[in-house]
Amino acid sequence: LSANGKINEAEGEMMHMDVKQPAKLGVRFNWFMPAAPYWVISTDYENYSLVYSCTNILWLFHMDYAWIMSRTPDMHPETVEQLKSVLQSYKIDTDKMMPTDQASCPAEM
Repeated sequence: LSANGKINEAEGEMMHMDVKQPAKLGVRFNWFMPAAPYWVISTDYENYSLVYSCTNILWLFHMDYAWIMSRTPDMHPETVEQLKSVLQSYKIDTDKMMPTDQASCPAEM
């Protein structure tokens, strides 16, 4: 939900990059863009997923992203800390991770 009350959403296409590694996916949001890596590092298949993406742009810039995704608006703080520890074990910086404010989300989302 944006500041003006409109719902922001993105629609993308997800595909297996290698069927032998089902946790490593490719995601793209435009047909003219190459698929970016989207790696599911951990999931319990019911409550959360821990996802990481690392991309090089024109061999000049390196960008990496990490998400802790939940099926509910709130996660237990211990679960969040445990998942951050998993990221840190891979030398992924979690200092700038911020929770998304979901207090104003419509009930159907």
